[in-house]
Amino acid sequence: MTVIKNLLDDTYLLEGLSKGHSQAFEQIYQKYWEQLYGYAYNHLHDHSSSEEVLQEVFLYLWEKRENIEIKTSLSSYLHSAVKYKMLNIMRSQKVRKHYADDFRAFMSESDQPMAEKMQNLSDLKELIESSLASLPPKCQQVYRMSRQQHIPNQEIAEQLHITKKTVENHLTKALKHLRNYLAEYDTIISLMVMTILSWVI
Repeated sequence: MTVIKNLLDDTYLLEGLSKGHSQAFEQIYQKYWEQLYGYAYNHLHDHSSSEEVLQEVFLYLWEKRENIEIKTSLSSYLHSAVKYKMLNIMRSQKVRKHYADDFRAFMSESDQPMAEKMQNLSDLKELIESSLASLPPKCQQVYRMSRQQHIPNQEIAEQLHITKKTVENHLTKALKHLRNYLAEYDTIISLMVMTILSWVI
């Protein structure tokens, strides 16, 4: 009986949400926040990352309230959304760790003074930002959403109201532009470039 009642409650809440009723959204938030947070924290073991996941999930739920389609229960939908966001975070953390480990090895093996190394990093950041600034605004936006915010291509397409293929074309153009822009620089700094790309782009 309780399961049926919850399903009925969620049906009414979703109906109110689709009509833009903020109270329905607040009730969904209050009903599921604690269990979703626990679910995220059990996997990420980090308070800020867990809160970030929930903020993104609930923000998406509100922004897409008029067109969202939930074919399962609301609980299942929200848990799946949290799981999807967690996987993105875990993936990006693994990428950063991989390049961070390589970068530490590079820095320890190099005879270059630390101050000079850090100046090179600063210079490279400026080069990359300068390169991105010369791209068309939409291309910049897509690239930053993909690399900086780690948003999947399909979600970028939905947010910007363009096709997934257009998103892929923008990314391809941006990557090619960056490679060409940095090609003239000494290849010994290629590892540093990759490290910076994983941190700031």
